[in-house]
Amino acid sequence: MPPRRNVQRPVQEVVIEDLQREIAQLQQRLARFEQREPVANTNEDEEVNPFHQESSSDDDNARRPMVRKNKKAHHDWGIKIELPEFDGRMDTDEFINWLQTVERVLEFKEIPADRIVKLVAIKLKRMASLWWENLKRSRNREGKSKIVTWAKMKRELQRKYIPDQYKQEVFLKYTQLQQQQLSVEEYISEFEQLSLKCDIVEPEEHTIARFLSGLQPSIANVVQLQPYWTFQDVTGLALKVEKQQSKSRRFYQKNNSSKPVIDKEIKNIKSVAGTSKPQDEATARPPNRWTQGSGTTPARKCFKCQGFGHIASNCPNRRVVTMIEEPENEDVSPTVDNNVPAVEPTYIMGDEGNLLVLQQSLNIHKEDSWLRHSIFRTRCTVKDCVCNVIIDSGSCENVVAAIMVEKLQLNTTAHPKSYALSWIRKNAEIQVSKQCLVDFSIGPFKDQVQCDVVPMDACHLLLGRPWQFDKGTIHNGTTNTYSFVHDQQSIVLLPTPVIEQEGRSATNIFSHALLLQELKAAQQGLLVMLMEENPPQEDIHEAVRPLLQQFQDVLVSELPAGLPPLRDIQHHMELIPVSVLPNRPAYRLRPDEHQELQ
Repeated sequence: MPPRRNVQRPVQEVVIEDLQREIAQLQQRLARFEQREPVANTNEDEEVNPFHQESSSDDDNARRPMVRKNKKAHHDWGIKIELPEFDGRMDTDEFINWLQTVERVLEFKEIPADRIVKLVAIKLKRMASLWWENLKRSRNREGKSKIVTWAKMKRELQRKYIPDQYKQEVFLKYTQLQQQQLSVEEYISEFEQLSLKCDIVEPEEHTIARFLSGLQPSIANVVQLQPYWTFQDVTGLALKVEKQQSKSRRFYQKNNSSKPVIDKEIKNIKSVAGTSKPQDEATARPPNRWTQGSGTTPARKCFKCQGFGHIASNCPNRRVVTMIEEPENEDVSPTVDNNVPAVEPTYIMGDEGNLLVLQQSLNIHKEDSWLRHSIFRTRCTVKDCVCNVIIDSGSCENVVAAIMVEKLQLNTTAHPKSYALSWIRKNAEIQVSKQCLVDFSIGPFKDQVQCDVVPMDACHLLLGRPWQFDKGTIHNGTTNTYSFVHDQQSIVLLPTPVIEQEGRSATNIFSHALLLQELKAAQQGLLVMLMEENPPQEDIHEAVRPLLQQFQDVLVSELPAGLPPLRDIQHHMELIPVSVLPNRPAYRLRPDEHQELQ
């Protein structure tokens, strides 16, 4: 047998095989590390699984202390921090604070994402717990998936406990914030808190301007005179100005407290005369040591009591004066509602239209100012009919005309306390036994008033003291207007002038020309004729009747047209005032006949 030949492999192939072997070992180690990493993250306090049967190398044993060291790095270092509880109260600020605290705790604990929802759900108590369970049941009934992510759970919580208008309300508070009775420190705290809630991104100059607009003017005016660059500079200046003003205020109060203060609660105290010695006793005292001697030094004289031996500041004859506060006269004027907004008054004229019943027209002389000698008159509308109204303070009752009640068919009731009136008719009393509730309107103003039914022709509705008292009216004598407040609106009733009517002639006869003129102006006319039926009375003898029937075509009752007028009716004419007689032969008269006609 021939001897073996020692064949050697190339060095390059050997190196390649060694490298491939090392790469395979590294891949196995990496695979084992990836399999163990989730267990290490979820169970931080657990050691290596003793039931693990995979072969481990020396490198794995060297890596285990490093893994334990990394586990300790994720530990909370002995600080006990737990998730806060939430009871489900509808307090938006409390919920936002709880939500922010939960997120900070989750970030510190590094809790896995698949366990956050379960941990937070455990911290929901009372109403919040009931709401969460109900939400899970409703989603299960609707076929929706379970909530397993913290982002989804947070959206559901925010939808439940944060109203839609929360941001708008916070922004309104932020823009309308005023210091008022708050201190500067409290105002700064409230301002910064609202600013953080709104999360507004704006230039710092805008924030400073918004802050100064809410400060008290006495502080803001001083701060604006000082140089500042940032918001912190403005807040520091505001605090300094407030401290300075408080010091000056305390100093002023301290100085005022040293002055004598008169107690205002002392009342009805009589003046007490001075209890000091009289002037005679002062003058009867022995001479002072300054007066004894050679008399070169003059004695001191008091300018109050004219005594010697003392000065005015040390005068023993002082008079004690006690100041008494006089009681204020209580105003007995009726209270006026100050909550009525100051709006422009509404001026209302009387209604226009034909009156319900024509009143007696008086021919009055025109004066320079009709308001001077006129009572307040206006017009109102009752059941679509225009009626006259008089407002008179001299009437103790509200009165409605009986003819108005009759024409409009208003409902009446028995008067609870009937009485007699004697001022409407002379030497006769009218018994008032009925009442009527009248609904009337004057322009946009509508009201109803309880009136006594009285036969009168001065007006249709008389508003007296009861209506004026209920409305709180104010009468202006110059303009003759009544003003009052109705439904938080100022109403001013304007008077209606009396229409002057000229006296008409007693006759209602129109000439032909005047009739045509009136018809053209009115463009329509209505002719009413009143005719009296007079049956013919023929007293004809029986012997003549056959003759009249035989010649009835000759003996006609009316003349045919075209024949001249008879002589006995030639002077029959229409004697209409201001008419001109036609120049015709039939109308020509002698002078004596003219005098007869006149």
